[in-house]
Order: sequence, then C-alpha cells, then structure tokens
Amino acid sequence: MAYKKLITKPVAPTLTNDEILEQSNYLQDNGFIAREAIASYVEGNIPIPNELKTILYNILNIDYKGKKPDQTQASNLNLVKEIIFLIQEDNEKVCDAISKVAQKYNRQIESVKRIYEDAKYKKLKTIILTAK
Repeated sequence: MAYKKLITKPVAPTLTNDEILEQSNYLQDNGFIAREAIASYVEGNIPIPNELKTILYNILNIDYKGKKPDQTQASNLNLVKEIIFLIQEDNEKVCDAISKVAQKYNRQIESVKRIYEDAKYKKLKTIILTAK
C-alpha cells in the first residue's frame, strides 16, 4: 500500500503572490536561472522552495531522451574556460582554480572538477595551456 503512494504523480503546490513573483524571476533567461538554482539546492542538500518546485515538475515532465540541453553545455564550457583562464593568466594550480570557480558559482568542487576533466574539453585545454 505504501508503495502505491510513492508512484502516484505529484501535484505542484499552490503558490502565494510572493512565490509567484519569485518564480517569474527564476523563469527569466529561458529557465536557466531556475535550473541553476535547483541544482544548487540539490547539491547543498537543501529543501527546494515552492516557487522552484513547480518549475522542477515542468522540467521533469519534458522528455530529454537522447538530448543534452544547449544551456548546460554552454554553462559547462564557460566553467572550463574560466578555470583555464585562471591557470593561464594567474598561474593558479588546477585544484586552486577549480576551487575558486566552484566557490564563485556556488557549485560543488567535485562536480566542477568532473566537468573540467571531461574528455571533450581535452583539445581545448591542450591548445590554450600549451600556447604560452
């Protein structure tokens, strides 16, 4: 019986006027701000506020099978470029540059490190870091 309750489709909460205003702020920039905020709450193991829950329900209902959002790719590329810039221009060590970028964007160090070490950025890192 308890299992059936877990698999029922959740219903988005009813929002107050203040929460509706906050939600409209999150929905700017095609929802990129909302996705970043949701990721921050999840990474920090913090409960997601109501204004983000309704957005999360909508995101989870979209079928992304076989697709990778362009915004996520762009965001990850910017993180990698910023780390490379800190290494190249400020002579930072890789671990220090990753820590600074993670702290700047309020992200987990492990997730930024995983993004930086992704094989698809190897060519970019090689070209820029060897061009001194």
